[in-house]
Amino acid sequence: MFWLGFCSAFALLAVGFFLLGERPVKINPVAVLPQTAEENVRLLFMAEEGDIPVVLVELLQRMPWRLHFPASRTFINPSEAQAIGGLLLGSDRAALLSIARPESHLYAAFELKDDAGKKDLPKTIQTLLPEANLNTIERGGLWSLEFENSDEPLWLRSHKGLLLLSSSREGLDLMLQAADDPSKRLELPWDDGSHALLRDPGDLALMLGSGERSPLELRVDWQVKEEELRLAWHTQGLLKLFSPSERETLSPFRWEGRFYRPEPVILKLGLRLSHLPIKGGSIERLGELLGFSLDELESFLEGPCLVTIGGRAEVFKVPLTGVLVQLPGRGGVAARAVEAIWEALGPIGANRASVEGFPVGGAISFPFTVIAAANDELALFGVSDVNSLGETEALTLEPGILWLEVDLPALARTWSQAEELRDIVGAEIKPEEFADLRQWMERAGRLSLVLNSIEEGHLEWQITTGGNSDVD
Repeated sequence: MFWLGFCSAFALLAVGFFLLGERPVKINPVAVLPQTAEENVRLLFMAEEGDIPVVLVELLQRMPWRLHFPASRTFINPSEAQAIGGLLLGSDRAALLSIARPESHLYAAFELKDDAGKKDLPKTIQTLLPEANLNTIERGGLWSLEFENSDEPLWLRSHKGLLLLSSSREGLDLMLQAADDPSKRLELPWDDGSHALLRDPGDLALMLGSGERSPLELRVDWQVKEEELRLAWHTQGLLKLFSPSERETLSPFRWEGRFYRPEPVILKLGLRLSHLPIKGGSIERLGELLGFSLDELESFLEGPCLVTIGGRAEVFKVPLTGVLVQLPGRGGVAARAVEAIWEALGPIGANRASVEGFPVGGAISFPFTVIAAANDELALFGVSDVNSLGETEALTLEPGILWLEVDLPALARTWSQAEELRDIVGAEIKPEEFADLRQWMERAGRLSLVLNSIEEGHLEWQITTGGNSDVD
């Protein structure tokens, strides 16, 4: 009786293993990145569970413009970027390594979100990468991936619950060795968390106009928590690309004062203008219009500047969103600029109304809303209804050189004419591409960014915010 029960139990276990299969042993995606010398690393990326920055990945996929570098200077090529973007959106965790020597090579690993998708990997891959051709090399385990206009295929393999991606079959073999042998794994510059590291030996510095090959390094750390992306970055070597006078100009400063906040605020950008390319361009023509010498124009333009998109405006009674520029601390030169603007507008500004608290200048509402006014502390310029300015608010910003707050869904709704934006940004943007970018903006939430110095900054991104409901 005992042996009958034992055999029955053993048979049940055997059937169970046969039907359910052996549960794969999960490993961290970074555990399959192969060892290489530190100086070979060009791009290193790892995202812990829940930290895939979906909003940024989707933005990169929808960017209608592209940066083109010579082949020897790319961190990842276009087809690699396409594959990585699609697979990231279907993953809980991921890791990526791009090296430059002895030759450019990519290694990446993805822990896909859903167990059902892992059981039918070819279908899942094709769903995540609909523009790619997937070819089965070894049934159930090895595939090649080809994109249109790509020279060489990428290679995919399933291993221990991960989907491995590499530039070559040999690269996949190195990843398998790293998975099985810790001594063959990449040594990481951090212990845990979600990070990215980008290194350049000096090629980018040369492309940016530096006279020498100055190495650059960018490190990014982030966390996604309760639908909020918090991200900080720090660079090394960037200061060498600026002259001593430029470094002084771009040094952090604390901005305090009272400014207008036209509601609803869609975008607010604060920065300090300096070293503007005045000669031989549109800025010099502005000086000629105002009757300013180059020194006077520089005195008027350079300094803190707050740009706000918000409030109301009209053009021939057609309602629009307003744009307001506030320049503090410009003194008498701002008053001269205001007077020159109204003089240039001629009869249109003859019936302008005064703006309370601003003895110089005024505002009009027809044929379009314009405001140009100044007092001893502040100058206002913009296409904005003076009645939507609201009250001034005390603005105290942390030390930095640039601040940005933007409600992306509301901004998308204000940009109703994609053709006009295309003309501003450049003819390479096709209308349908802008429509795709705008669709992304409509659900991208609110972004707050601070550039604390030339070398570092941080942002907070409320991903699920719906935007201002009172903006049409």
